Amino acid sequence: MKRKYEYKTVNGILKGITITSTEHVKSDSWDKEWLDAIYIELLLNIDEQWKTARQLLKYMRPELRVTMTTAQIRQFLTYLKRKGLVEYQKINRTHSQYRRTQKIPKHMGRNG
Repeated sequence: MKRKYEYKTVNGILKGITITSTEHVKSDSWDKEWLDAIYIELLLNIDEQWKTARQLLKYMRPELRVTMTTAQIRQFLTYLKRKGLVEYQKINRTHSQYRRTQKIPKHMGRNG
């Protein structure tokens, strides 16, 4: 994440700071055509084996692991579940597991 600071001063007294930063894609913009690149590695980690959100985070590169939280991963997995791209199972009261679906839904570019 890059940040840019602008300081507003009047006669040498600090009156305000404007912070401009680049943020990651929020969940409301996932339905658009483009997706933030930090989710690509997460998509590649989802395979035919059942994994929890914490396990998916564990196998990511350390640089990405710092930028993403388990809550962000769960939110993204919920989005993929609604789209029919991942399967979901609850293993106990607090843990859920996800894996890639074996067939691609028709609305995802499949012919016929």
